[in-house]
Amino acid sequence: MEKKNWAKRIVALGTGALMLGATILGATAATWDLMDYPAPFVADGQLDDTVLVVGAAAQTADVLGAIDIAAALQAAAVSQTAVEVSTAVAPTTEDGLKIEKNGAPFNINDQMTDVQTTDLDDSDLDLLSDGTFDDNEGDNTGETDFTQTLAFGTTSDDTFELMMEQPDDSDVYEDGRPFGTYLHLAKNADVYTYTLLLDSGVDVDNAADMEGNTLDIQGNTYTITDARADTSGTGVDKLTVVAGDSTLWLVQDQPYTIGSHTVTVVDVDSGETKCGVNVDGVTIWIDDGTTEEFGDMSVGVLDVVAVYTKDYDADTCELSLGSYEIVLEDGEKVSINDVDLDGSTVTFTGSSGDWTGFTVNYDAGKEDTGINQDDLYLAAGEAWTDPVFGNWKVEFAGTTGMYEELYFDASGDDAELVFLNNDDEEVTLMWAYDDSTAHFGEATEKPMLQVGESTTQGPEDVYLLYSTDTDEIHVLQIEEIDCTDGITINDVTYDNDAIADEYTYACDGANNSVDLGSLGSVRVGYDNTTLVFGDYPGFGDGEFQTKYEAVLSGLDNETFVLTEYDDSGETPDVGTFAIVYDADDGFQASQPTGILGGGVDVDNDDDSSSFWHTLRGSTVEREEDGYWLRVMHPGEDVFGNVFVLPMDSDVTSGGSDSVMADKVNPFSVGLAVLDSEAGSMSKNMIVVGGPCANTVAAELMGNPENCAEGFEAGKAMLKYFDRSGMAALLVAGDQADDTVGAAYVLADYDSYDLSGDEVEVVVTSLDEITVS
Repeated sequence: MEKKNWAKRIVALGTGALMLGATILGATAATWDLMDYPAPFVADGQLDDTVLVVGAAAQTADVLGAIDIAAALQAAAVSQTAVEVSTAVAPTTEDGLKIEKNGAPFNINDQMTDVQTTDLDDSDLDLLSDGTFDDNEGDNTGETDFTQTLAFGTTSDDTFELMMEQPDDSDVYEDGRPFGTYLHLAKNADVYTYTLLLDSGVDVDNAADMEGNTLDIQGNTYTITDARADTSGTGVDKLTVVAGDSTLWLVQDQPYTIGSHTVTVVDVDSGETKCGVNVDGVTIWIDDGTTEEFGDMSVGVLDVVAVYTKDYDADTCELSLGSYEIVLEDGEKVSINDVDLDGSTVTFTGSSGDWTGFTVNYDAGKEDTGINQDDLYLAAGEAWTDPVFGNWKVEFAGTTGMYEELYFDASGDDAELVFLNNDDEEVTLMWAYDDSTAHFGEATEKPMLQVGESTTQGPEDVYLLYSTDTDEIHVLQIEEIDCTDGITINDVTYDNDAIADEYTYACDGANNSVDLGSLGSVRVGYDNTTLVFGDYPGFGDGEFQTKYEAVLSGLDNETFVLTEYDDSGETPDVGTFAIVYDADDGFQASQPTGILGGGVDVDNDDDSSSFWHTLRGSTVEREEDGYWLRVMHPGEDVFGNVFVLPMDSDVTSGGSDSVMADKVNPFSVGLAVLDSEAGSMSKNMIVVGGPCANTVAAELMGNPENCAEGFEAGKAMLKYFDRSGMAALLVAGDQADDTVGAAYVLADYDSYDLSGDEVEVVVTSLDEITVS
C-alpha cells in the first residue's frame, strides 16, 4: 500500500556544487530540456530511436538504475486509441421482434418459451400478416382470408437457450468455442410450428382448382404449380409451390428476363402435354404440372397451348418462375428442390373435402449431415435461418450489462484484491505472510482491522476498513497517535487525505469518538498497548459495497466472500473464495464455492484459466494455480438480445461505444546496450554510469585523464549532451548509490521539478534525495 515519497526540497546551487566550472568537459546541449522528459526518447507514445547504455565494467547498481529508467520509459510509451466498451444500451430493430414479453428480459438460462409465452402473429411480425387466398383457378373460385402464427418449441427441449458455456468439440465446431455467452439450439430441439389457417374452408374438387393460384406465406408469394385433391378428407393433401410471384404466359421465341436469367419458350409438343423451355441457353422439356431446376432457378409449367399460324408457330406456355420449389405433403417431410428436409413434418387441415390450411413443424438435429446435425451455439452477431421457407431468422445480438471488475492478484508473500467502491474510487485490500502467519493487512505490524477487532501492533500504520452509512468503503490508516498532541488518520482510498489531523485524543483505553468530517466518526480505543476499532452502531460499520453494490464480507486472514447485487431478478449467488498460503508457491486463491456453473477450461487445454458463472451473469475467471482471480460483476441482471427477424432485416447495435483509451506500445528487444556496442551508434542515448565505468560517458565528458574528476561524494548529475545531433542524457554519480539515486529521480520524473539541460541530484540516502 505504501509508495516511496521522494523529498522535493530544492537546495540552492552554490559555486562549489558538482558539475559547474572547468572540470566538466564536452559540449552541453541547450536543445533539450529536462522539463520535457521523457521526450525526446519517447515521442507520440513510441520509443524514438533510443538506447540505454550501460558500461561493460559497470557495477550492478548501474544496471539496477537502468532497469528503473527503462520501466518508467515503458510506462510513458502510451498512445491514444479508440476501443469499444460495453454499455447498457440494448440493440434494437425496426421491422423484427425482440424477444421480451411484459417487460421480462431474456436472462441467463432462459430459453425462448420462458420469455415468449404466446404464439407470434401479425402483431409481432409483418411477415406473419393476415392475408387473402384468391382462388381464381378451376371451377370453384372465391376469396378466403387467412392468419399465420409461429410458435417456438417446448420448455424441455432447449430451444434457443441463453447460456454461459464453453461448447464441446463437435462436428460443427471442430476446434471448440471459447467460454462465453451463447444462444444454444440443441440438436433435439422442437424448434417451431408454423400454422397457416384459413377463415373458412376452400372447396376443392380437383387439382385444377388449385394450380396457378398464388399463396402469400411469411411475406413471400408462392405459386402453386401442382396439387393433389383429397375430396373426402382435408380437401388438399399435397401442394407444390415455387417461390416468387413471376407467373406469366410466354409466347414461343419471345425472351423474358427475370433477374440475371433469360427465359424463352422454344416449342410445345403436339399433344399439348410438354413445354420446351430454354433458360440461359439450356433447354429442358417440362411436363405440364411439373417443375424443373435450371441451376438456382425453378421453372414450373402450369398450362400448355399449341397455337399454329400461317407464317410461324405461336405456341404459348403458362410458366411459374422462382428460385426454388417446395413440396408440402400431409404427414411427410418438406421437400425442397427434390431434397427431403429431415426434422420437418407437414400436416394439412380440413374436413369433408374443404381445405382449411396446413402446419409445418421443424425439429432440429434429425439430419445425418447438414443443417443442425449437432448442437448449435450462436455467438453474438450470429443467426439461425429457418431451413424450410428461408424467410426469417433468429439472431443473437449479444448481451447487455454494465460490469465492474474485482481483481485478486497473488505474488509470493503478498496478495491484494482491487475493486471500486460505490463512489467509483479504487480500493485495495491486502494480505501478507510474515512471522509464519498469513495476515489480513500489509504486514504483521500493519494489520487491517474491521469493526470490533483489535491489535497489539502499531498503533502507527494500522489500517481500518471503514464503511459509511451509505456503504461506501474507505481504507483508513492511522498515521500517529500522540497521547498529548492527538490522533492523525489518513484516508488511503481518497489520496491519503488527512481526515482527522491531530484530533484531540486520550490514550485511556476507552473507545473514543474521532470526528472524520463528512465520513462521520470512528471509535478508536488505545491504552498504549492495544488498539481497538470500536464496535458501535453507525461508526464505520456499513456494508462493504462495490461499485455495483455487490457486498464483500467474510474478510479475514484466509477468506473473502462476494454476494451479488440483490435486485428483483434471480436470487443472488454468494461466492466464497479461500486464500491459501503454500510455502513453495506463496498465496493462492482456491476455486470458488457457491457459484452456479463452473470449472470451464477456457482454452481447452491443461495450463490456462477456468470460468465460473451465475444466473445473473457474473463470471469468475481463475488462473489454474490461483495466482490471480478476476470477477466480472454486473450492476443488474445481464440479459440477452434475441430477435426474430425477416431475412433482409438488421439489428441496430447499441451494446458498445467507442472511447479513447491509453494503448501501451511495448519496447522491442535491444533497448539496453553495452558501451562497447553503443560507441558506433547514431541514436538518442540515456547513459548510465560515469566515465570510470562507461566509455560513452567518458566520451561525452571529453575523456578526462582522471575519470573521477568533477564528481563529489553524495551527489550525481542528470545532464544533456549533443552527440552528433542526437540527444545523450548522462545519469551518473560519484558512488554507486549516487548513480542509483539519479536513476530514481529520472524514473520518478513527475515528482520532481526538473528543468533545463542539467540538474544536480543530492543523495543523502536512497530514501532522502533532493534535486536542484
